[in-house]
Amino acid sequence: MRLSTAAGAASTDNDLVARAWGVLVVCAVLAVPTALDPYSAAASSSYLVGLAIVVAALWRGSMLLRGDQRRPWVLLAAAATCWLLGDIAQRIPALGPGDVPGVKDVFWLASYPLLIAAVAAMISARGLPRALHRDIGLDVVVVSAAACIGGWRLLVAPSIASGQPLTESVIDSLYPLGDVAAFALAVTLLMMPGRRGAAAGLVIACLGLTLPLDFAQALLPVAAPDFDAARLDSVLLVVNGMLGAAALHPRRTELTDRV
Repeated sequence: MRLSTAAGAASTDNDLVARAWGVLVVCAVLAVPTALDPYSAAASSSYLVGLAIVVAALWRGSMLLRGDQRRPWVLLAAAATCWLLGDIAQRIPALGPGDVPGVKDVFWLASYPLLIAAVAAMISARGLPRALHRDIGLDVVVVSAAACIGGWRLLVAPSIASGQPLTESVIDSLYPLGDVAAFALAVTLLMMPGRRGAAAGLVIACLGLTLPLDFAQALLPVAAPDFDAARLDSVLLVVNGMLGAAALHPRRTELTDRV
C-alpha cells in the first residue's frame, strides 16, 4: 500500500513538472510573433493568449495549496491578472491611445504592491528570526540603492528631461521604481535561507529580470538604432511564463516552508 501511494505521488509530481515546463515552452512559442513583428495582429493575439495561460497557471497552482502556502501564490496570481487586464486595456481604442497614461496604467501599476505583498507573505510563512530579517533587509537595501541609481539615470531622468506633461512623467517614473522593487524582491528571495530548487529559481528569475529588460529597452535605441526595442516584449512574455511555471511546479512550497 505504501509503495502504491509513493508511486502515485511520484506520478503526480512528474505530471506537475511536465505541466510547469510546458507553460514555459508554450509561452516561448507564443512569443515568436512578437519577436518577429511586435505590431502585427498575430503578435498582439499570441501575447495575450500567452499571458492568459500564465494567469491560469498561477490561479490553478494557488488553488492546489492551503493556508499560509496559498496566500503568496494568490497574490502573485492577482498581480499577473493585473498584467493581463492592463494589456487588454492597452488594445481597446475606447480606453485611450496605448502611448499615453490611461486605464492600462492603473492595472499595471497595481501589480507592484501585489508582488511586494506576495514576497512578504512568503517571508512571513518561513518564520525567520527578527535579527535575520534585519540583516537580509540591510543587504537588500545596498543592492537596491545601486539599482535605483541606474534606474534613475537610464529610465527616469530621460523621461523628465523630455519635456512631456508632468502627469506622464510621473507615471513613467513609477514603472522603473516598481521594477527596482521587484528586483529587490528577487534579491531578498535569493538571500533567504532554506532550499532553492527549480520553483524558487523561476520566481527569482522572473522578478529579477524585469529591471534589466527595462535597461535593455532604454539602451538599445542608442546602441543599435535599427533594432526595434518592442521586440523585447517577447522576452518579457517568457519571463512572465517563468512565474506560471513555478506556480505549477510540485516544489513551489519550498518558498513558504518554515526553516
